[in-house]
Amino acid sequence: YSMVKVPSGDNRGAKYRGVQVSCSRSFDFRLVDEMRKWNVNIIRYELGPGKADISSSEKYLAWIDSVSDKLLNDLEALKDTGIKVAIDLHTGPGTAVTEEMSNVLAGTTNIDTLCKAWILMAKKFKDNPQIYGYDLLNEPRTSDYKVDGKELSWIALAQKMTDAIRSVDEKTPVIVEIS
Repeated sequence: YSMVKVPSGDNRGAKYRGVQVSCSRSFDFRLVDEMRKWNVNIIRYELGPGKADISSSEKYLAWIDSVSDKLLNDLEALKDTGIKVAIDLHTGPGTAVTEEMSNVLAGTTNIDTLCKAWILMAKKFKDNPQIYGYDLLNEPRTSDYKVDGKELSWIALAQKMTDAIRSVDEKTPVIVEIS
């Protein structure tokens, strides 16, 4: 699977108008009604742990399972609106935040956990017409990662996650952030 860079334009005739919401807040119909007034047709749904304990792979995957179930419930509030959702994995397993506020992954365990998290979510959201795409990781550090003593570029890591997703879901677009 190859990645294609989406060209930037002058935003005239933009197809999408959106907002970002956090998984820590539930949808209610007042929020949905306000989004309709703003002509919102896409939401970037931030999966951030807040105060959840994600200190181990098991805890991280349990959190992913729980928060993706919450998203399934929130999709019900959006069901008849035509609003699409881009799932934004805001925090990776074992990440640290740099001065630039970027996710920094280190080690094979965290990368494997991240792939498992995306497989779990892809199983839940596969073929869901409300899902616009999967945003692999918010603001990743794009310099090379060391894994088992070998260099692994962000693009190679993104491809690894994309391959994991594609093992379950061959259609939903994958969003790769590059800074």
